[in-house]
Amino acid sequence: MEYQDKLSKQYNDFHSFLLDWGEQVEKVKHILSYLNTYPDTLEQLDLTDLHEPSTVDSELEEWVHLCEILEHPLEKDFFKPYWIPIVKKSLYTFIDLSNTNFPIFEIDFIFYEPFQWRKKYVIDNIEEILLGSNFDGILSSNEEKNWEEIQGFYRQRRILGLNGDLKIDPVSKDEIELDEGPPIQITQTPDGAVVLSNTTSLCIGLLPFDYKIKLDFVETDSWKVGFSLEDPKTIKDLVFLFREEGLLRISSFSLLLEMYPDGSIVFAEKKLSIYPAFEGSFELLTGTFESL
Repeated sequence: MEYQDKLSKQYNDFHSFLLDWGEQVEKVKHILSYLNTYPDTLEQLDLTDLHEPSTVDSELEEWVHLCEILEHPLEKDFFKPYWIPIVKKSLYTFIDLSNTNFPIFEIDFIFYEPFQWRKKYVIDNIEEILLGSNFDGILSSNEEKNWEEIQGFYRQRRILGLNGDLKIDPVSKDEIELDEGPPIQITQTPDGAVVLSNTTSLCIGLLPFDYKIKLDFVETDSWKVGFSLEDPKTIKDLVFLFREEGLLRISSFSLLLEMYPDGSIVFAEKKLSIYPAFEGSFELLTGTFESL
């Protein structure tokens, strides 16, 4: 399609859009005009550099066109042409024309599987601004709602991870090495143990992911761990959960391998011990570590 034809189509698409949404667009122009006369209120809401009514049409035309050409399924499903970008040089803060309350919200992308865009509401109802409501209470309430949504996402992510529906990458050298101190050492002791020293809790991921386990104990360096001892069934599950918790938060744990019930694996004081070591464990751990 020639450039001029593209411009013509964009122009026609926008004017078709205005046939459906023109009345709401005009209301938003009045809202922006009002808001721009109260900079202190906008500062309270962390809303600055809003569009003037005179720039709304041009910005909205570009936005409607952008929504038309989106290709990625996540973006096509999430972004709507009836959102008006209200902050200059930004496509992260919008007013929703489809809602008669004209809520103001920001958008955010969660960079973890299952990847998703989400809305973070600043104001649920524009009248809360126009009537000079208690902004502290409103903002606090919306922050709580946003936090609950984030927590819900991670609860769902945990279910997917433990069900095997997420890709769990092998551990990396960066994840098991400490930022300070001596390098990792893997040694055999005279009493029949294999010991990994100067490492993090994710060193457990040097064992094959499909090894079945029974977790006996886990402790963090601060607050209560966010999963139960029954949740992880394999080394892969444990690596996933430790990453979710924050690998440096896990200060100690102990577990049994189903394939080797006579031995135990204990992590404490930045050291993993397998005692008594099962046959081939030293070579297995050494080989996996050297391959990282």
